[in-house]
Amino acid sequence: MQSNDAITVEILACAARQYRASGRDAAYIGGSQNSVYEYVQDGRSFILRLTPCGNRSESLVRSELDWILFLADAGISVSKPIRSKNGRWTEVIPSPEGSRYTCVVFEKAPGRQIGYPECLEDHGLHERLGRLTGRLHAVSQTYQPQAPITARHDWRQNWFLQHMDLLPESQAGVVPRAMI
Repeated sequence: MQSNDAITVEILACAARQYRASGRDAAYIGGSQNSVYEYVQDGRSFILRLTPCGNRSESLVRSELDWILFLADAGISVSKPIRSKNGRWTEVIPSPEGSRYTCVVFEKAPGRQIGYPECLEDHGLHERLGRLTGRLHAVSQTYQPQAPITARHDWRQNWFLQHMDLLPESQAGVVPRAMI
């Protein structure tokens, strides 16, 4: 079991147990806002994601999952979440220090990660991503949340965008015209 600095082996093991996994072979694969691990169980690969509740509330994570499940039902290829042993999409994992993490496990998507600079040279990939973006836009027109959800902030409510006046004058070119 490999962990990152913020997530202890104990937290990771507790999270894995919620999904009937041991976590012993879970490998840290990255993250910035989340800590993300991969593990194999019964010959299938899964992704375990731990999100600090201070970054995003459990209800915000559940709202995200509602959207992902909607996309899956509409035929969009997504990594679907799986339910915990308690039948829930999310589980909150406490740490000994008092912080809490929202845990979600997803089916691992088939395929491979496309790195840089390979991604710049694959024009077929750009076309496929464009088609997928179009499908996402079309399908999203019919999205109706299945349960009360917590809406994400509108991008214009971003703290940094609200405080553009703090940018040095030499960086004034980054201010979007819509914000002026």
